[in-house]
Amino acid sequence: MALADCAPGRALSPDATCQPCEQGKFCIGGDANVNPSNAASECPQGLITLFAGAKSQAQCFTQAGYGRVSTRGQDGKTSLSAVLCDVGTYNVGSNSAGCQRLAPAGSYLDRGIGKLCPRGTYSTDLNTSPFCVPCAVGITTENEGSTSAANCTLAARGYYIDPNDATLAVQCPRDTYQDQEAAVNECTACPHNWRTKDLGSTGVAMCLAPPGWELVDGAENITECQIGWYKADWNRNLCLSCGTGLITPSTGAMSRDACLVPAGFGIVSYNPLVAQPCEKDTYGDSMDRPAVANARCVSCPMYMYTADTLEGVARADLPGSPLFTSQWDCKVMPGWGTTNTVPKVCPVGTYNEGKNRLNCKFCSAGYTTTAEGKTDASLCVIQPGWKLASDGLPAPCDVGTFSVGGNDTDPTPAQCSACPSGFATQQDESVKQEDCDVCVAGHGGLDCGLCGYGFFSSGGQAAGDACDSCVMYRFTPTPDVQNKCQLFKEDATNGDQKLGFKAGQGGDFVIYTILGSQSVGTVHRTFSGQSLAQCLAACSWDNQCELFMLSTAGECRLSHSELDSDFTSMFSVKGDHLYSDITQ
Repeated sequence: MALADCAPGRALSPDATCQPCEQGKFCIGGDANVNPSNAASECPQGLITLFAGAKSQAQCFTQAGYGRVSTRGQDGKTSLSAVLCDVGTYNVGSNSAGCQRLAPAGSYLDRGIGKLCPRGTYSTDLNTSPFCVPCAVGITTENEGSTSAANCTLAARGYYIDPNDATLAVQCPRDTYQDQEAAVNECTACPHNWRTKDLGSTGVAMCLAPPGWELVDGAENITECQIGWYKADWNRNLCLSCGTGLITPSTGAMSRDACLVPAGFGIVSYNPLVAQPCEKDTYGDSMDRPAVANARCVSCPMYMYTADTLEGVARADLPGSPLFTSQWDCKVMPGWGTTNTVPKVCPVGTYNEGKNRLNCKFCSAGYTTTAEGKTDASLCVIQPGWKLASDGLPAPCDVGTFSVGGNDTDPTPAQCSACPSGFATQQDESVKQEDCDVCVAGHGGLDCGLCGYGFFSSGGQAAGDACDSCVMYRFTPTPDVQNKCQLFKEDATNGDQKLGFKAGQGGDFVIYTILGSQSVGTVHRTFSGQSLAQCLAACSWDNQCELFMLSTAGECRLSHSELDSDFTSMFSVKGDHLYSDITQ
């Protein structure tokens, strides 16, 4: 007898020691009433412990093919037993479960419950699988609970059976559909030429008009959205209008962003969106442009107008109904011209036909206009101070004549008007009689009368100036040589040079006072430090000397006539200027 009881999980060995309970059994330990021998206990048939040292029957688990059964007795205690699993059930062992059911062919186990394989799947034997075997992609079965792959005979929706291989299914191509589970070898084309977004469409509801297309009421097939309309999505809706007057680059527009304001148009309203042709002195862009806030018509620059305004008709009534697409369609009115700043009315002497962007044009040389704002070269008239010469070309009026120029009645006067007798103008191109304000040569006084004997006028002095007293003059009678007349006059007030002419045979001299800047004749001898008497005596003894010039500094120059056959020289002899009279 053991000296002491063994603890639970141990049993008394032959050498009278407590050893761990062997695997397959359980040991409740020594107990004087229940297990006085400290022996190990056998698990019920079909059950076994899984490790050494098991302490109770509760640690007896199933062997493969058995199910564990728990039974509560009248005393409230639970006892365990095992049952052999029937056909259609199973237990893999090493657990505390009872026998489990197997799913028969055509079904699968769902948390221990057998369920029929859904359509499109099958199972061929008893099984514990939580799912059935699926048919090939795109193929289904006629019923639930199929038990063989041979039951996979129908095309799924969106597929058709390959005519060359009944085990294969093919997705419906785009623009077709298949809405049944049936043994079909082709898909149905969408009506109205509708299209599908993807392969494998499963019903006619997936047949739609793509973006940019619509099915117009009464039409047999879909058509592209017309110019000025768009549709953005796959649906069966009608295309949407871009707005009145707007366009799209082509038919079939797929976005509102494709809506454009046409060249020469501008937006006049945003709600609703309306674009109209630019007119009445406005212009649009030269190209179609997006319908954004600044896509409006632009006003022409100041004093510039579009053709409808210039012609006085509506734009649509102009030839060709042109569109105004740039600032170049803005032009000036007749009689106006462009400048570097703003257009201005053509000034006097210029013209412009208008309805263009040109500068005002100048009338030809010798011509002008009678007022500003003229529109044609035919309105140019002979300018004041000019005439139309016999050669048909304008020519300036000569000195002594004037012209007020042409006018609307007589645009090309052929003659300049002569100044009144004795009067002349100071320059060519005089424009009015009041310009005849000087006397002609040989005339002087208030009325520019003829200069008397002993007096002269070189011409050009103001009317009212008297004729000058003659000293000497020379001139050329040759009619083809002009401006060779030289005149000298006495200037007793400002003169600083004595001029003496031999009188008669040289016995006396005529003495005048002239300006020192003047020189008479050809000087052939010069003396310094001479008095009037000395200079006069020197000329008297010199046969070549015809006159002398004596400066205030005493320089005496002897001179003779120029030997030029073209010239005639003369001097005036006055008694009160004779040297013999002066010295008496």
